[in-house]
Amino acid sequence: VLPLYLGYGINEAIKWLILVQVAKFLWLLILLKMHALFTVSLSYLKEHLYLAFPLMLASAISGSAQYIDGWLVQHYFTEEVFAVFRYGAREIPFVMLTANAFSNGMLARFGSSDKLEIAHEIRHRSKKLMHWLFPATIVLLLLAKPLFPLVFNESFADSATIFNIYILLIVSRLVFPQTLLTGFKKTKLLLQVSSVELVINVVFSLLLVSKFGIEGIAVATLIAYFSEKLLLVLVVRKHLAIGFAEYVPIKTWALYSVVLVVLFIFTLIT
Repeated sequence: VLPLYLGYGINEAIKWLILVQVAKFLWLLILLKMHALFTVSLSYLKEHLYLAFPLMLASAISGSAQYIDGWLVQHYFTEEVFAVFRYGAREIPFVMLTANAFSNGMLARFGSSDKLEIAHEIRHRSKKLMHWLFPATIVLLLLAKPLFPLVFNESFADSATIFNIYILLIVSRLVFPQTLLTGFKKTKLLLQVSSVELVINVVFSLLLVSKFGIEGIAVATLIAYFSEKLLLVLVVRKHLAIGFAEYVPIKTWALYSVVLVVLFIFTLIT
């Protein structure tokens, strides 16, 4: 923000961001030099690359969906419509970041507890997350329509509808079968499900775009994410023998989800 405040352009701001990242990386190397030993272990690299490579591919496949959606919008609509879509087609940052941080943080518990104990801990802790992430999301859902024209301008009023569709992704974000699969080293299964998710996203985007416009592409993303999470739930049950209720506080999750969907419908008709 500082370069923009000082009157520089976007290119200079990006260069400053790169410099900050370089500085952070150099400081990390200094800390490692002070507190760690630099050694190369081929067996360690082999083991972790074997587990991590499917996760890397799954992340790349899942992340490519937004670029495919953007290409479809550009292909079927004007640049103005594309801008409306891009401003609205984003999840709430604190929901996505908190959910990912929670999932990564829980990985440290694997290896020190049995399967059901870990699943129950995920259920207990995710319930606490739901009690503040869902209400915060509901507030943003109700405020999106009046806020978008104020934060941007009247041209982006329609972005609020796209944004509200993406808000519904919290329903799937706060279910964590992927944490169990990663923790128990079933990463290849995650890659397979991510590939299916991408196919679902593309197919439904093509089916819905002609009938519902850019809202159809947003709904296709919603369908793809929900399908992915459903498949992961089934995979966890089949390969780890852990039921849905073992790691999800079903009553809390279902109640907040129903309220969110009802209020979403309310925003559509008002």
